[in-house]
Amino acid sequence: MLGLFLLSLIGLCCFCKKIEVLIVILKCAAHFVGDTPCALLVPPVFFLCGFAFFMLWCVLAVFLYTSGTVDKTNSMPFGQFKHTKMVYYMFWYFLFGGLWGFAMLLAV
Repeated sequence: MLGLFLLSLIGLCCFCKKIEVLIVILKCAAHFVGDTPCALLVPPVFFLCGFAFFMLWCVLAVFLYTSGTVDKTNSMPFGQFKHTKMVYYMFWYFLFGGLWGFAMLLAV
C-alpha cells in the first residue's frame, strides 16, 4: 500500500505542470458555458436531427424492400418478396446514400 502511495505521489509531482494546464483549460470551458448557455443545446438538437433522419431512412428502406412482388409458395406459411434488378440496385444505392447522409449530418 505504501508503494502505491509513493508511486502516486511521484506521478503527481511529475505531472504537476500538465495538471495546472488542465485546470486552466477547464476554467476556460466553464466560463464559456457560463457566458453561452445556448451551447448546451447543440448536442440534443443534433441528436434529434440524427434520430429523425434515421427514422425516415428506416421507413423509406421498408417501403423500398416491400416494393417487389409477393411470391407465395405452398411449403411456407409466409410469402417472400421478389425484387427486380432495378429495385436491388436501388436498395444498395439507398443504403450507401443513407450512410453518407448520416455522416454528412454528423460532420455539419
